[in-house]
Amino acid sequence: MKRREPELAGAEACFLKAIEVARRQEARLLELRAATDLARLWRDNRLPPATPRALLEPILAAIDGGRT
Repeated sequence: MKRREPELAGAEACFLKAIEVARRQEARLLELRAATDLARLWRDNRLPPATPRALLEPILAAIDGGRT
């Protein structure tokens, strides 16, 4: 479902802020949750598949202790 641009931009800004706060607090699972929700938003709005993957891979690597 394609969202209107202002709604999309607002939602994206909220998820990015949540990711930033979680990183500052070193709350990896909350960071992953916000990033996953942002990746879904991007997917639902037809962004290239590499975009969500680039967001999620470093977070997952940090949670997994750097193992890939």
